[in-house]
Amino acid sequence: MLAVAPNPVNSADLNPERTGPKLKVAVARHRTRDNETSGDQNSYENRDASRRVAVGALIFLAAQLVYIHGDFESFFIRHIANMIVMAACIGAMMRPRLRSHWKIAAFAGCAFIAINGAYSSLLIHEPLAELFTAIIISVGSAALLPWNGWWQAAINLFCGASFIADALTAPAGAIDAHFWAVMFAALAVAQSTAIFGARVRTEHARLDLAIKDGAAKFEAVFRHSLDPISIQRLSDLKFIEVNQAFLALSGYCRDEVIGHSPIELKMFADPASTPDFVDSGLARNGKFHNVEINFRARDGRVGLVLVSASIIALAGEECLLATVRNIADRKRSEEQLLAARAAAEAATKAKSAFLAGMSHEIRTPMNAMMGATDILW
Repeated sequence: MLAVAPNPVNSADLNPERTGPKLKVAVARHRTRDNETSGDQNSYENRDASRRVAVGALIFLAAQLVYIHGDFESFFIRHIANMIVMAACIGAMMRPRLRSHWKIAAFAGCAFIAINGAYSSLLIHEPLAELFTAIIISVGSAALLPWNGWWQAAINLFCGASFIADALTAPAGAIDAHFWAVMFAALAVAQSTAIFGARVRTEHARLDLAIKDGAAKFEAVFRHSLDPISIQRLSDLKFIEVNQAFLALSGYCRDEVIGHSPIELKMFADPASTPDFVDSGLARNGKFHNVEINFRARDGRVGLVLVSASIIALAGEECLLATVRNIADRKRSEEQLLAARAAAEAATKAKSAFLAGMSHEIRTPMNAMMGATDILW
C-alpha cells in the first residue's frame, strides 16, 4: 500500500523560547527576498529609463549632425556643445552605476539645449528657431521619458522661460499671437502627457504587483501543500507541473513526470475503466470530486487514492488542476473497523443463541421440578 511519510517535527521546535529566534530569522529571510525583488524591479525600471534617455540623446545627436551639414558655419561651437552634452548623456546611461540618476542626466541635457537654443536665437533674432527647439524638447521628453509631472514641469519651465526671453528681445512684430498659442499648447500637451503617463505606469505597476503577489501565493500553496497536486494540459493530460508531495507519493523525480501523462507512466492500476468516468465528469461539470482510483507508484505499489480535479485556464491554455489524497491508511482502518464490527455482531449473535439455549435447558427441568412439587403438595 502507498504511504507518504510525514515531515518530521522536532519537539524542540515547538518550544516558544526557541521558536522566537527561528521566527525572526524566517521573517528576516522573507524581507530579504522582498528587498531583492524590489531591487530587481528598480534595476529594470532604471535600465529601461536610461535606454530611453540614450535613444533621445542619440536622436538629437543625429539631428545636430544633419543641421551642421546644412549650415556648417552658423553657431558651429554651440552645435558642437550640444553634441558633446548628448554624447555625455549617452555615455552616462551606459554605465550601470549612473543609470539610477537618469532623471538628472535627462533634465540637464534638455535644459542645456533649451538655454543654448534660446541664446542662439537671441543672437540671430530668429524666434522661430527657439520655438521649434522648445516644442521638440518639451513634447519629446514627455513622450519618451517615464518621469512624473514635476520633472516635466521643470523642463516646461525652462522651455517656456527660454521662449519668453527670446520673445521679449525679438524685434517688434516678429512674434504674434500664433507663436504664443503654439508654444503654450505644446507645453500643455507635454505636461498632460507626462501626468497621464505617470498615472498609467503607476496603475500598471500596481496591477503587476498584484499579479506577482497572487502568483507568489499560489506557488507557495502549491509547493508546500501536504496533499499531492498536479497540473496537466487538458489536450493530452501531460504533466506540466507537480509539487513535492506528488513526487513523494508517486516515487518519480520531477524530470520523469513533466511532459508525460499518467497513462504513459502507467499510474492507473485500472487503465481501461479509470479515464472513462474521469472524462465523463469533466464533460458534465468541468470537474470531478473525490473519485477513488487505484494509483500505481513507480516501484509498482498500488494504493487507493481520492482524486479531485477541475479545469482551469493557465497562460491561455485549458489545464487540469488535480489534487490527490492518499486514503490507503484510512481504507485499512475502515476495513479493520468493519471486521471488528462484524466480529462483534457475530459475538452478539452467539451470545444471544447461547442465552436462548441455556434458558431452554434450564426452563425444562425447572418446569418438571415445579410439577413434582405441585403433586407432593
